[in-house]
Amino acid sequence: MTRARPPTAEFRLSIETLNAGAWAGARRRLEFLPEAALPHVLLVQETKLAGERMEEASRWLAARGWAAEMSAAVPSGRPAEGPSAGVGVMWKRHMSVSAKLQVVVTARAITVGIRTKTF
Repeated sequence: MTRARPPTAEFRLSIETLNAGAWAGARRRLEFLPEAALPHVLLVQETKLAGERMEEASRWLAARGWAAEMSAAVPSGRPAEGPSAGVGVMWKRHMSVSAKLQVVVTARAITVGIRTKTF
């Protein structure tokens, strides 16, 4: 006799886009929301991250169970304003990522393939 698999809860993929104005805004979003309220995937514009700051953000995300692919910000041309643009795709580490970062427009648009599977 074959036993039927018990029904599983319906999975709903949650994707959120955020124009944070800077990495600090995105970080606050991830830091202060309860786990149940966080999206599975977060698309962030205007991270204003490059170089070591982008690496620090990646380490911060990893320590909290997130993975990310980012395109670095670019110099704004106005030293008082700092870097401009910068984008990132962030996802919970249990998600299966099918492709690495593909830059569409430097510092402005990227793609990352994310696969989900049904159990």
